[in-house]
Amino acid sequence: MLDGPGVLLFIAPASRIETLWWEIRHQVECEEDGLQTRHQKPAHIAESVDRLECLESQEGTRRARVAHRDSDRHLLLVSWTGLLDILECADPGMAADIQQLRGLAQRQDEEAFLPIHPKELGPEFPRRLPWLWRLVDDAVSRGVGKKWMTTEGLAVGQGRGHYGRYFAISDKDGVMDGFLFLCVDFDLWATGDTPLWLRIKNNVPPGYKHLKSKIPSLMEESTWPDYYDMPIYLRTDVEYDRVLDDLVRQIKQVADIAVSSTPFPRSP
Repeated sequence: MLDGPGVLLFIAPASRIETLWWEIRHQVECEEDGLQTRHQKPAHIAESVDRLECLESQEGTRRARVAHRDSDRHLLLVSWTGLLDILECADPGMAADIQQLRGLAQRQDEEAFLPIHPKELGPEFPRRLPWLWRLVDDAVSRGVGKKWMTTEGLAVGQGRGHYGRYFAISDKDGVMDGFLFLCVDFDLWATGDTPLWLRIKNNVPPGYKHLKSKIPSLMEESTWPDYYDMPIYLRTDVEYDRVLDDLVRQIKQVADIAVSSTPFPRSP
């Protein structure tokens, strides 16, 4: 800790404030904890360490003072977003620069490792995954069976963090240009509210702007070059068949817009 008056400041992602505050206080106070042997120090040091008195605990900020009378030594942990709020209030002229830093801070928050909770290690998630994959397969199979999808010449797509099926839109006049990819995608799931996504090749008619005017949830940016993404929201608290019906309805909406827009090149 500090030898004289002052502040020891830590800046961290907002999502880690709670756990880091415990770690920092534990390091400073050198508490004896049989489960945390890496924090233990020799007894002659532990007896003389500073104790902390918590003074402030609000969203994005933790503050403590060394618990000696008239002590002017403080420990402060603040989130990046909290610090940027303070800087923006202090100097509004820096708003543009601070906005760029907010984007960086948000990415740090999203990518930060969060402590694992016991409920995350339960069997619910691995039991759910095969059903999500089955939804993808069954939705494409239904579209192919109804002849408004085709998978001819297109393979299953799978890799780190995703599983899906490629397909093209078809009708009685033939197959439309471009193809789509219905998938379970962990990276997109981490940023959205659904595990299922429809990736649409940018040469699929009628194009992004037309589809966006009909489907507001369409996202122009994608982690795949030359694609844009559409979240597929799953119905909850209903049986599998109803979930599948609604999933197919959302994909069919895209197909209907494409078919009704003219002119479109067709492959026989």
